[in-house]
Amino acid sequence: PTYMSPEQTTGSPVDPRTDVYGVGILLFELLADQPPFRGATPFDTMALHRDREVPWFADLAPDRLIPPALEAVVRRALAKEPADRHASARAFAAALDEAVTSALEEAHGGTLYIDELADIQTQIAEYLDLYHGEGIQHIALGTKDIYRTVEGMKTSGVSFQDTIETY
Repeated sequence: PTYMSPEQTTGSPVDPRTDVYGVGILLFELLADQPPFRGATPFDTMALHRDREVPWFADLAPDRLIPPALEAVVRRALAKEPADRHASARAFAAALDEAVTSALEEAHGGTLYIDELADIQTQIAEYLDLYHGEGIQHIALGTKDIYRTVEGMKTSGVSFQDTIETY
């Protein structure tokens, strides 16, 4: 239930915005190094998805520097109501790309291309485009590649936070 949307926890109808929520949870976890909701039991976790507001990165992971634009994109993806989320996987990927690019350019003072971050952005965008509307079960399939890329960045000492702090 870690990646379940609020509507899934109640058996309500799902649509592509359900997938946006699941990927939003994944991105939250990659950025904060923990999921936003973790209950003592699977049912507790499901209730947290329905009832608790998404924590702010500054509260959950104060040691991480998450640009406000990126946090806004993730928070929108994790809106409780599907109508408040990005309308499609493509819209979510575009918002994510814009937020990350903007944060990097602002930190650098101009256009900046970081191969590792570009690779992650590309994988997420391609994955979302490929599985747009195909169902939440596909998120698990693409997560491994994205996770491996992020883990490779950590191993090589490159991270979003390090990139922002460096530039």
